[in-house]
Amino acid sequence: MRRRDAHLLRVEAQRRGVSIAEVVRDALADHLPGRAGPGPLSFFALGEGSPTDASERVDELLAAAVRRDRRATDG
Repeated sequence: MRRRDAHLLRVEAQRRGVSIAEVVRDALADHLPGRAGPGPLSFFALGEGSPTDASERVDELLAAAVRRDRRATDG
């Protein structure tokens, strides 16, 4: 490993208050294919402006969001 990269790892680990191994695991998880991490809806219906019954209608609202996303990407 290059010295500069090792230094950056130490600095980042210190900044986060975690081990260097934890920083490496996070970096790998973020860049390896097939990662099943949070997507754009990971905080679904959080905050102001959400429907008040969003928790009861999550399946319906999620399906609508997926349909909108598909239409937008399919052209």
